[in-house]
Amino acid sequence: MSVIGFVHMFGVGIWLGLVAVESVIELVGRLDVEKERTAAKMHFYTDIFVEVPIILLVLVTGLMLFDADKMEGWYAVKVVCGLAAIFTNLLCVVFVIQRAKAIEHVDAQVLRAHSNKVFITISALPLAGVAFFIGLHLLGLY
Repeated sequence: MSVIGFVHMFGVGIWLGLVAVESVIELVGRLDVEKERTAAKMHFYTDIFVEVPIILLVLVTGLMLFDADKMEGWYAVKVVCGLAAIFTNLLCVVFVIQRAKAIEHVDAQVLRAHSNKVFITISALPLAGVAFFIGLHLLGLY
């Protein structure tokens, strides 16, 4: 495996773990409004300082590895799932930022509405997992 391939797969693995942790943070936030405000702050700082750089690393290394001549079968599924996961997660970042800007100025109902938009984007986790395991398989590692 190339260095770029290793960095890409390592980045995807870190990203999957991070999204799983953020999912737990969001679930705990649903217990009450104060936990929800705390979860919103934690998710915001995690996205800005950790997740966005990892997503950019995965996107750039993925583009460096991309081979249009292979765009069929499992490779195509991997690329589509990976891109869908990236764009869904970037949408989540937008929702997280919007919620962080509103966190001190809204009531519990509006905060929950913001959190629901964030929570829906967790659908990116299975897409990223599919892309990750197909990538491992195509590399002969799974």
